[in-house]
Amino acid sequence: MREKYINRIKNLEKKYDFLIKKRLGQNFLIDERIMTAMIEGAEVSAGDKILEIGPGLGFLTEKIVARAGKVVAIEKDKQLYEMLSRNFNNPKIKFIAGDVFSINLGKQGLSDLGYKIVSNIPYYLTSRLIRYFMENPIRPNVMIILVQREVADRVVSQAGQHSLLSLSVQFYGKPEKIMEIAKESFFPEPEVSSAMVKITMYKKPLWQDVDPKLFFRMLRISFASRRKQLHNNLAAGFRVSSQDIKSILKAIGQDPLVRAQALDLKTWHDLYLNLLRKGLI
Repeated sequence: MREKYINRIKNLEKKYDFLIKKRLGQNFLIDERIMTAMIEGAEVSAGDKILEIGPGLGFLTEKIVARAGKVVAIEKDKQLYEMLSRNFNNPKIKFIAGDVFSINLGKQGLSDLGYKIVSNIPYYLTSRLIRYFMENPIRPNVMIILVQREVADRVVSQAGQHSLLSLSVQFYGKPEKIMEIAKESFFPEPEVSSAMVKITMYKKPLWQDVDPKLFFRMLRISFASRRKQLHNNLAAGFRVSSQDIKSILKAIGQDPLVRAQALDLKTWHDLYLNLLRKGLI
C-alpha cells in the first residue's frame, strides 16, 4: 500500500514538475488505515460539510469526498492547488488557493458548529490553527487532525502539566488522543512522531460569567514565565500586589507559591472570578 502511494507521488512529480516543499510542512499522508480512522473518527456522513486544510496531493481528500456532502479544501501551495483543481472533477468539492487565516469561512457556506475539520495539517502551524478555530465565531463542531505527538500530549494534559494550549483547547472543547502514528505513514517521513487528535467542541461556553478575552489575557500572563511562581507572573503582568495574589490563591485552596501549570481549569475559573471581584484584573 505504501509503495502504491509513493509511486503515485513520483508520477505526479513528473507530470506536474513540482517539488515537495518542507517549508510548508509537506509530509503527505500515505496510509489508508489512518485516512479511514480519521474519517470514521469524525463520523463523516453524506450530510456533513468538511473543511480540509492543506489537502496536498489529495489522497485524504479522495476518501473524504466519497463520504461527505460538501468539502472545502484550502491549499496554500499554488502549484498543488492547480494540480488538485485539474485532477478532481466532483461538484461536491471546492478548492481554494490561499492562506486559511485569510479565508472568509462564512462565504464558503460554513456556519458556527455546522462543519467538521478533517486534516493532516502543517505541523508548524498546529498551535496557531487550533486556537484560531477554537476562538473563531464560525467554529467546527469536530476537529480530527494529525499533529506532533508532543503537541497531542500537551493538548490532553491535565493539572500538573497544563500549558496555555491545553487550557485553551479544554476551555472550548473536549480533546482526545486517538492514536499514535508511525513516521512511515507519511512521505517524506517527518523527523517527529505524530498522533491523531479529536476535539469535540462544546455547544455553549463552560461558564457564562467569563469574558474570554480577559480570561485568556490572565492565562497568557500566568504562563509568561513557567519557571516563576504564579503570583509573580500575575503581579508583574497586571501591576498589582504579589501579596494580594497570594491571599486569593490561599482563599481558593491553593498553595500561594504554586506555578501556573499545576492548576486545573476549574481552579482557573475560581481565580479569575476572585481577581475580578477584587478589581485586580
